[in-house]
Amino acid sequence: MALKSQLMTTLEHDLADYVRTLEQCSNSTHRAEDRPLYEAYLADAAGFLAAVALGATADETRERFQRHERLWGTTWLIDPVSESAASKWTVIRGRLNRGAI
Repeated sequence: MALKSQLMTTLEHDLADYVRTLEQCSNSTHRAEDRPLYEAYLADAAGFLAAVALGATADETRERFQRHERLWGTTWLIDPVSESAASKWTVIRGRLNRGAI
């Protein structure tokens, strides 16, 4: 149980950092067509963060992770500023894959 709790605490931190990075990217992008995509990423990531912070089950965490992963897989940000957000998501993806949720 302690390992699961530690994983979630770290996941909360990583998700919060990711949400902040998404906000920064959204505010600094020079591509108008990227802004609605950032809104979609932010809305989904904020719900993911809230669920984890409030004690989401492993099934809910997995479902939210898969939904956000699909969002990244079906949309394309154009401005290179998005690389910092993509990098943060890669860290989260790796953590969740290693944690075998």
